[in-house]
Amino acid sequence: MFPLGVSLNLHNWDPYLFFRIWLAALAVVAPATSAATQGRDIVIQVSVFRVEIERILRSDNLDTLTGRPREVADIMARIPKGRAPADFWQSYQRHVDAWQRFAEAIESGADQDELIAEERKLNSTFDDVERIARRYGARMPQPHIAARVP
Repeated sequence: MFPLGVSLNLHNWDPYLFFRIWLAALAVVAPATSAATQGRDIVIQVSVFRVEIERILRSDNLDTLTGRPREVADIMARIPKGRAPADFWQSYQRHVDAWQRFAEAIESGADQDELIAEERKLNSTFDDVERIARRYGARMPQPHIAARVP
């Protein structure tokens, strides 16, 4: 006799019922296991994304005050994507494009208003890069700026 008056009669044992109970138990246990595995995969993936974003940002951390815009744009364009997330990389590529347009504006002798507009695009696109980087938990490097003596 089992608790609560349930008895086990092996003479009338139904393998089909046993199989259904076994499947129901598996359905309860299996999702928990896969959810735990999926959670670990997500943590590892986010960690890889964070590391890749920080690598790109370190490579991008150039002295933009003393470097020529064309040199800055060319260096940035050569930074490899690696395993960075697609949304970050797309935003970063928009920022690289903004640098290239800024360099072209300077080289073509654009007027002050055009240069200011291109510089605003630089700032705007970098704000997007920074926002996405922070969403992945990436730390922003300290800006590399040459000290200017008045």
